[in-house]
Amino acid sequence: MHSSDKEPLLPGVVARLPEYLECLLDLEQEGVEMVTSATLSECTGVNAALIRRDLANLGRLGYKARGYGVTELASAIRRTLAARGVRRMALVGTGRFGSTIAGYANLVSHGFVVSAAFDESPGRVGKRIGNVVVHHADDMDRVVSEQDISLAIVAVPYDAAQRAVDRLVRAGVTEIINYSHAVATAPQHVCVHNIDPVNELLYTLHSLPSEKTGRAPRL
Repeated sequence: MHSSDKEPLLPGVVARLPEYLECLLDLEQEGVEMVTSATLSECTGVNAALIRRDLANLGRLGYKARGYGVTELASAIRRTLAARGVRRMALVGTGRFGSTIAGYANLVSHGFVVSAAFDESPGRVGKRIGNVVVHHADDMDRVVSEQDISLAIVAVPYDAAQRAVDRLVRAGVTEIINYSHAVATAPQHVCVHNIDPVNELLYTLHSLPSEKTGRAPRL
């Protein structure tokens, strides 16, 4: 029985599955065929017992005294996320704003999960934000392809926004939400939403009812 035939998974379980998948894909690339919950725990920082409970929701996948088949488990996780309509997103930029997005627990309740994060800063690469470990931007093509990601969020400084969008386009991403001050462009087949947080804040502030009139000003 696949997980799609069982009771709905808790949001916390769904949020952790992309983290396990990322580790499995790395192991698969290294030629590793079997993996234990202890190894996944070392890779993710999640308690091994919790990993076993999470993976038990996916069906009978483990082998006694051997662990899990890497390719088999990766396929099961992909299948489970797809069955629940959960979209995996890439995050480019892991500063304060990007880290806040990655750590937002309610994303999964809305059907989205940050499954890969990228940065160019040596001080951020390799660190954990939310449920993922930050990759260097040079690994974008490989990771996006392995995880079949088509949606991304850009949270980088103004002068790095267009470069980030260009890299995402080359990697195959077709929907990009750009949270920098720059107006980034992309080929016609790619949808880019340019959102300036400061402008959004100012618009909201000016839309608030006036203390004197109790009515929102005309915009």
